[in-house]
Amino acid sequence: MLAAFRLGIEHGVVCVGCCWGLMLILLALGSMDLFWMSVMGLIMFFEKIFAWMHLFTKPLAVGLIVLGVWVGISPSTDPFRLSPHSLHTPKMQ
Repeated sequence: MLAAFRLGIEHGVVCVGCCWGLMLILLALGSMDLFWMSVMGLIMFFEKIFAWMHLFTKPLAVGLIVLGVWVGISPSTDPFRLSPHSLHTPKMQ
């Protein structure tokens, strides 16, 4: 039983060590928009499960970096930004 516990701890340390950046991104996205956190979570899940996803890893990373720089430079032109008005529901009278 102690060996299984030790193996679990070692796996947890490796997982956090290699994925801390992804976990940080999910934390930030979760505090901003649950939809985009879910999309990123699914992408990460597919990367872990399907062997052919390695073909999309680098292009996806480059695309996310470009999008991040774009939003950082000109946030008002973000193509994925929701209008604040679309988040409000009409009041019932």
